[in-house]
Amino acid sequence: MTNPATTSLWDATAHDAPSRVPGDLGGDRDVIVIGAGIVGVTLALELARRGRDVLVVEARRVGSGVTGSTTGKVTAAHGLRYDELRRTIGLERTRLYAEANQRATEWVRATVHDEAIDSDWRDRSAYTYTSDPARERQLEREAEATIAAGLPAELVRGVPGPTAVVAGVRVDGGGEMHARNYVQALATLAERAGATIAEGVRVTAVREAGGRVRTAEHGELRAAHVVVATHFPILDRGLYFARMEPQRSYAIAAGPVQELPPGSWYDVGSPTRSIRTAAGPDGRDVLVVGGEGHPSGKESRTEERYARLASWTTEHLGSATVTHRWSSQDPRTPDRAPFVGPLRPGSGSLWTATGFDKWGLSGGTAAAHALARRILGEEDRYAALWSPSRPRQLLAPRAALRLAQWNADVPLHLVGDRLRPSGEEPSALRPGEGRIVRHRGKRTAAFRGVDGALHLHSPVCTHMSCELRFNDAEHSWDCPCHGSRFDAADGTVLEGPAVQPLARRPAGGQVAGERAHGR
Repeated sequence: MTNPATTSLWDATAHDAPSRVPGDLGGDRDVIVIGAGIVGVTLALELARRGRDVLVVEARRVGSGVTGSTTGKVTAAHGLRYDELRRTIGLERTRLYAEANQRATEWVRATVHDEAIDSDWRDRSAYTYTSDPARERQLEREAEATIAAGLPAELVRGVPGPTAVVAGVRVDGGGEMHARNYVQALATLAERAGATIAEGVRVTAVREAGGRVRTAEHGELRAAHVVVATHFPILDRGLYFARMEPQRSYAIAAGPVQELPPGSWYDVGSPTRSIRTAAGPDGRDVLVVGGEGHPSGKESRTEERYARLASWTTEHLGSATVTHRWSSQDPRTPDRAPFVGPLRPGSGSLWTATGFDKWGLSGGTAAAHALARRILGEEDRYAALWSPSRPRQLLAPRAALRLAQWNADVPLHLVGDRLRPSGEEPSALRPGEGRIVRHRGKRTAAFRGVDGALHLHSPVCTHMSCELRFNDAEHSWDCPCHGSRFDAADGTVLEGPAVQPLARRPAGGQVAGERAHGR
C-alpha cells in the first residue's frame, strides 16, 4: 500500500509493464537474485547473456523501490565525493571508484542507444558547485581531486546555472534518464536472454548451505549462488545495519520551466539542492528538484521538507506548481565506498551490493557487473575498493569515528523512546494522522487513514525492537535505529533491514496473535 500524495514522477509516467506473476518456481537454479532494482536486473541480464539460469524474485514490481524514486542522474560525479575519498582511502582507490562509475555510466548510455530503450535519455555534463564565496576553496579542492581521479573534469567559475556558480567542477560523459522505464526495459532484455523474473515474491530468510531461499509465497527455492540485491541487505549476517547509516532525501517535480542551462546540477550548500529537467506527464519539461536529506527515522515532520523544496524552487527557479513529490532512502558507508562482494567473510556463494549513498544508477550498475564477474569465476579489479571486508578502510580514523557516531544513539532509542509521552486513546486522530498512543494498556502505533479507518499495530520495529516514529508525509512508521520502514495502514515492510511486518492490534478487546517481537 502506498500514499498517493507521494508518488514519484517516474512511477506516475512509467510505461505499462507486464505483471510478472510467477508460476512454478521450483527446481535448482544457477543464481537467485533477490530484488529487481538497478542491481538485480542488470545482474540478471549480464548472467543470462552468459548462459546462466537466473531467477529474480521481487516483493513488489520491477523498479518500484529506490530505483523508481531517484532523480534519474547517471554520472560518476557524486557531489563532494572525490576530495573526501582521496583523504579517506587514498588516491589509488579513489581512481578505482571513479573508473568503476565512469565505465558504468558509459555502459548505461551504450545500452540505451544499442537497445533503443525509451527512457528519455539526455546527455548531460554534471556540475557540482557552490553559490557561497566562503566555500570556493572547497570546490577547488574537489575539482583537483576529481581530475586526479581520472575523470573528464574541469574547474568552472561563473558559468550560467540554476543559481550563481561561484565555483564548481564539471564532469562530462554523464546523462539523465527515466530510471523506472530503463529498468523495466532491462528486465525485458533479461527475460529474452533466458532469465525468469517473478514479482510479488517476498523473501523472508536465506540459508547459505545449499543456497536455500525461503519465500512467503512459494516456500523454499534453491540455487548455487544467491545475491541479496534488496538495497539494504535483509540478512543480519555481516552486521550491515551497524555499518551503514540510512539517509532519507526528498524530491519534487514542478513547472513550468522558466529557463535552466543544460546540465545536471548539484548545489553543495546547506541544505543541498539537486536540479535537472525531465519530461512531464504531458511531454513538456518539468523541473526535478531534490534535497532536504536527513538520517532515516529521525524526522517525523516530513511535510515541512517538501514545503521547503517547493518554496526554494519558486524563489530561485520560478516554478510554482508542484506536480509530484516523493522521497527515497539510501544507506551510506563510513568510508563512502559501497559494499560489493561476499555478504559475509569467506562466502563464495552468497553476495550483496549496498551503500550507494544516493548514486545508485551508476554505482549499482558497476556493482552488478562486478558481481557477475565474481559469480562467473572471474576477477573483480575493484574488490580492494568495495569488498565488504576491508578493515583497513573501515577502521581508519575518519571512518571509525563515523561508525561510532552512527551507533551511539541506538541504545538511547531502544530505551529512551519508550519513555516518551503517549496519547491516551487513538479516537482523537484525524484522517492522515498517526502517533504512539496508550491503547488497552499498551503503547500502540495508531494511524487513521484518509478514509477514516483506524489502523493499530505494535509500535516496535521487527528488526531489533526500536520504537517507531510516524512519518506524516509518507504515512509510514520509520525506525530511528536502522532505517526500516512500515506502511502505516497495513504494517507491511517498505524498507529493510526488517523482513517481517508489524504485528496488528485489534481496535478493541484482547490483544492477541502478536509475534514475539511485538509488545
